[in-house]
Amino acid sequence: MAGAPPTDRALAARLAIGGAAMLALAVLGAGVLAFAPAGDPLRLSLAVACAAVGVGALVSAWQGLRARAAAIERLRAEMVTVTPPGFAPPPAWRDPARRTGPLAPLVGAAMHLTDRMARSAQRPDARLAAVLATIDEGMIAVTSTGLISLINGPAATLLGAEHGIVGTSVFASIERHDLELAIGAAIAGGRPMRVGLDLADGTEIQARITALPADQGGGAVIAFAARDLSRHGEIAHDLSLHRAPALLRTGFTEATPLTELPAVVLDTETTGLDVASARVVAIGAVRMHGSAPLSELTVDRLVNPGVPIPLVATGVHGITTAMVADAEPFAAIWSRDVVPFVAGCVWVGHNIGYDLSLLRRECERAGLPWQPPVCLDTGLLHAGLDPSVDDGNLDALADRLSIDPRGRHTALGDALVTAEVMMKLIAWLTADGCRTLAEARAVMGRAGSLVRTHARAGWDPILR
Repeated sequence: MAGAPPTDRALAARLAIGGAAMLALAVLGAGVLAFAPAGDPLRLSLAVACAAVGVGALVSAWQGLRARAAAIERLRAEMVTVTPPGFAPPPAWRDPARRTGPLAPLVGAAMHLTDRMARSAQRPDARLAAVLATIDEGMIAVTSTGLISLINGPAATLLGAEHGIVGTSVFASIERHDLELAIGAAIAGGRPMRVGLDLADGTEIQARITALPADQGGGAVIAFAARDLSRHGEIAHDLSLHRAPALLRTGFTEATPLTELPAVVLDTETTGLDVASARVVAIGAVRMHGSAPLSELTVDRLVNPGVPIPLVATGVHGITTAMVADAEPFAAIWSRDVVPFVAGCVWVGHNIGYDLSLLRRECERAGLPWQPPVCLDTGLLHAGLDPSVDDGNLDALADRLSIDPRGRHTALGDALVTAEVMMKLIAWLTADGCRTLAEARAVMGRAGSLVRTHARAGWDPILR
């Protein structure tokens, strides 16, 4: 919301000053009316002055009350987006101005409650952590789709701050081909496999790959000799990522509740920002069922665009021409991996009109059929819920909703962050009485200014 909320003292001062001014004018007016003859211009001047001051006092009080209402609405929106699993309070609640303003007692109570929920929800399994902390090797557990579900300190040091994070793709830091072959061999052979793996920086490590049971969600554990034990004993994990994929319902109507909506959150990385000429170099997607992101169900593919990747684009997403040299072209990945994955689902994305424009043009180049999907745009939903929003910045939205933007600027990383954003926006929408797909699309329609900005950029429309 624009502007800081006034304090109780400031609002009371506005009302007191306005009331005092009106009282003084009333006394003065009474005196003039008592002694001024009828028809005296002073009477008219006094009436005008009283009206002007009265209106000014009322406007000042109305502005103060409006700011107070805006502050309450802002707090309400922040509270309804505090959702599992982290229950993290919005960073704004720690702002000293929010802790001393008129809503400080409410903010303090909300923070106390969310802190208690967070401690309960995020309490680590101390016994598991104690056992794993005794291991001197670097160790990474990954899901069947390559998401990091557990990592210890030495492994996190090796992968680096940006990539050694639970919930991100291991393929952002370890070359995909050899790792996938090793995991497949470990599964087929029923025993650990030793293999050399190339890291993103070109160095090679000797690793042991052990498959995890398929009935526990599958995946593998990667172990290797640790080069740096300075973080020995640290463990980060989210083993719920190994949930065995459930049979998911597909198909929807405008009346489908948001909490039951089959959706796919999708993002692309490209050679540039001009939708008329840019080419797709990576596609990332993750399934959602209602407000639950299913991080174990993902698509994460590099795409050979058939043209060099400009250095300025590489500077954003880190994908080089050499990295996609052996990747498949768009047509193969789209037909085999993406189309079955998105079938029967609503597409969700942040500024997804941009991605639609690129994907449509890639399909046209490849001679593939294209049917405009039904979409929800997290940027437009946010702007529709909060009229003060005037841009579609994903980082700013993630910060407002207390979401760690880990893995940003990779296709799958952006899709995973957007899925978390959508989860919280569904809580906000539901609290506002918006419960169906049709109602959510109507909320996007309120963001007229942002819709027009997207149209001027040449993005495909998502509201028809």
